[in-house]
Amino acid sequence: EQYSRIEVRSSTRGRPHNKSDNASLSTPYERLVLGICIFDLFFSLGWSLGPLPGPEGYLPWSKGTIATCTFQGFLIYIGFASFAYNAMLMILFVLVIRYDISPKRLGKIEPVMHFISITYYLVTSILGLVWEVYGFAGSVCLVAAYPNGCELPELNLKCMRGGKHVSVFESWVTMFVFTAWVIIIVVCSIIVGGTVLQRFYRSRRYDFQATGNDNNRKQKPGQLGARTVREVIIQCLLYSFSFLNSCVWFAVQNAIWKLSKNPLDWFQTTQWLAGVGLFFLPLQGFFNFLIFMRPRFMNIRVQFKDRGMFFALKEATWYPVSSPQERQNR
Repeated sequence: EQYSRIEVRSSTRGRPHNKSDNASLSTPYERLVLGICIFDLFFSLGWSLGPLPGPEGYLPWSKGTIATCTFQGFLIYIGFASFAYNAMLMILFVLVIRYDISPKRLGKIEPVMHFISITYYLVTSILGLVWEVYGFAGSVCLVAAYPNGCELPELNLKCMRGGKHVSVFESWVTMFVFTAWVIIIVVCSIIVGGTVLQRFYRSRRYDFQATGNDNNRKQKPGQLGARTVREVIIQCLLYSFSFLNSCVWFAVQNAIWKLSKNPLDWFQTTQWLAGVGLFFLPLQGFFNFLIFMRPRFMNIRVQFKDRGMFFALKEATWYPVSSPQERQNR
């Protein structure tokens, strides 16, 4: 595949490539995607429970206790490590595509990416347990004081859990770092897209000057073809869109709520944003899976145009490293 194996070339340069490279987690790209999938599983599992673990009495379908609510909040929060892994994946793209980093140096950097993504959310999720900040946040249990709204001075309620720690944990420990991941992803996407376009047009200009005839140009080793450029940019943008689409709805609602003079009124008015966010947020892992499979799926579609989309999807999912002859025989 034109793009999906660009990361394989970065980690296997200098040695022969064989079938086992694709069959195992042999590249940084695949291991980072695995990290996304693992923590997204925690996130989606906690989110799929909805309001059910919430303390009884909050909503008609809340049947849990403070303990079950705390467990759901912990599960969802530690799943936020998948967003950190998304940012690390984009940094990997920049290192490989923009700086053409050597496999040896990449091998030293990759463990740091895993360490940051896992350690930060493991430590802060435990801190959330100590501070008792996990509570019912309107639709699921996440970061909220108990009872709800007790941290607001105008409500004059005494907090039984969380209290002043909630605002610190929500604003700085969670949202500040989450905003940093968003910025990293956006900046890396711009760098990757700009680098690929720059190299593509530079190679076309030099080659045209050398041949004097655009129609007779042949792509030389190391040059980027138009299809490769397109696939790199599309794949990078799809990963960025998958991440941003999963968080932008809640971010907009939270910004409106924080900046408004009457937060409780605005919270009700912008509930539709929360509804859209509730739909897309748990689907981020599924979208990442589709994006990861896309280059292989497209390649099989080109090779076997008469076999249909279902055949390509089955082969890309269940037989990712099969040869064209093996696919033809099935």
